[in-house]
Amino acid sequence: MTFNSFPIFLIAHNEFKKVVGHPIVIIIALVLIMISALNGITSSGLSGFEKIMPNDDVLIKVALSGMFWDVSEYCTIAAMFIGLISIAGDRYNGSLNVLVSKPLYRKNVVVGKFLGISLFMLLLVSVVYVVSALLIMLFYRAPLSPTDFLLRFTALIVLLFLECSLTVGITMLVGIAFKNMVEAAVITASFFYVEWYTTLSYSIGELGFLFPSSLYIKIFSTVSDPRFTGLLDTSMDFMEWAGLAYPYILLMVLYIIVVLLIDSFVFTKVGD
Repeated sequence: MTFNSFPIFLIAHNEFKKVVGHPIVIIIALVLIMISALNGITSSGLSGFEKIMPNDDVLIKVALSGMFWDVSEYCTIAAMFIGLISIAGDRYNGSLNVLVSKPLYRKNVVVGKFLGISLFMLLLVSVVYVVSALLIMLFYRAPLSPTDFLLRFTALIVLLFLECSLTVGITMLVGIAFKNMVEAAVITASFFYVEWYTTLSYSIGELGFLFPSSLYIKIFSTVSDPRFTGLLDTSMDFMEWAGLAYPYILLMVLYIIVVLLIDSFVFTKVGD
């Protein structure tokens, strides 16, 4: 399967600009930034936790953990919506027909769109967490260990970025398989509900890792070690967490590559 890097770059650049200017994406981004800002502003009352957790960095274990679930959920919604309009939306309004009629490999179109959206999700996740962290430091205090904070903070951003990228790839596959925008939207919404609001992923054992959120939470929490709660538990050394989490991180990266290859293969086989 051959990929031409220059057309991919142009498509990725165009997709990034299109996503940045989409009204619904702007609304979701503003909601996320508001959540992160509110979390930072209200962190001034965290000093009471220091007596309860004398051996932990409250800034990491409480302040950042407090927004983990909401940010993860809303970023996943953003990734699903953007992935849906990237293929299904473009097929619905006919703009994809214009793109694939040009001298481009169809697989280059898929990869370019995926990279453009993934770059935007990395930017969105980074901005949301950076805004929150800066406000926490402003209204509460600086981290006890800047190095440990930077390691955990970077890992937090990278993990959510990977989860969102995987979600984008899966949602793009739905858009490729179902040309009807309504059908694609219903399937995407159903997948999100099952993934985040049911226990199905936990009841099917290792197959639960087919759901991006399950694999993401597994990496974050490293629940195989009952002594600790995960990445933001400062009573656990960061490198110890990384040692437990890295096999699942590699699995997620492999999962993303496989899904992207499937997207590219299927898109070359279906009609417009």
